[in-house]
Amino acid sequence: MSELRFKSWDPLTGGVNSAYLFRAARLIREVGGKRDLLYWMSLDGECETGEFHTLTEPLHDEVFGTEVAFPYKFDPTYCPYRLSELQDMNTPENIAVCHKGDLFAPWVPSSVIYEVLNAAASAPLHQYFFLTRFPERYLEFPMKSPNSIYGVWIDRQGQLQRLLQTEVPDVRYLVMEPMRSRIDLEQYLKASPYKPEWMLLGTGRLRYRKLIQPEWLSEIAETCRRHRIPLYMKKPLHALAGNHFTQEINPTLFW
Repeated sequence: MSELRFKSWDPLTGGVNSAYLFRAARLIREVGGKRDLLYWMSLDGECETGEFHTLTEPLHDEVFGTEVAFPYKFDPTYCPYRLSELQDMNTPENIAVCHKGDLFAPWVPSSVIYEVLNAAASAPLHQYFFLTRFPERYLEFPMKSPNSIYGVWIDRQGQLQRLLQTEVPDVRYLVMEPMRSRIDLEQYLKASPYKPEWMLLGTGRLRYRKLIQPEWLSEIAETCRRHRIPLYMKKPLHALAGNHFTQEINPTLFW
């Protein structure tokens, strides 16, 4: 088995609400919020308004002096000062872009997306993995670096149908984390002119893990085998997947 090694690069975090089940929503809410003296005295950390925020420099905790990672909690927050972080990475990395948000979400201004794409293009030493629930926005940005790999986050059949309707040619991998219902991947592959180069399955939070049925996993595994699509399952799926558990890494996507 091979372990995935990614570095997270988060010039943008958060979203407008939790309805989209962002991977890091719980983490952001637990540690976020500007922790100044008033915060520590009142323990009142609520600051989510749904607004889009831009921070040109880090905010620091007035008690401990450390940077506040998510000063507006789950509100979408763009931190352009983090764009330069790529220049400090001197060895090739697989980088998960905006892992704690969704860069291509409809609430993110196009100018912000262009700035992030430009920063990635200016540091070609690395491979960049983008992931979104809104693949139609990929079509708005023809300027894409050859070392950028675009994926779509799926947790139900309807999202595959939506992807099929958008006909986005740049999607190279699919992430199903969690699977909240049975997903007929075979149906999608038969109808789509574009075959993903890689599939990743995960469990998400515990309450979603309990929904996943072993037969859903075995069906996905058999479909990937027939279509020769590398499939990577995260460790918590081992018991559920049984003999179908696999951790395949597409060699064209990693080094």
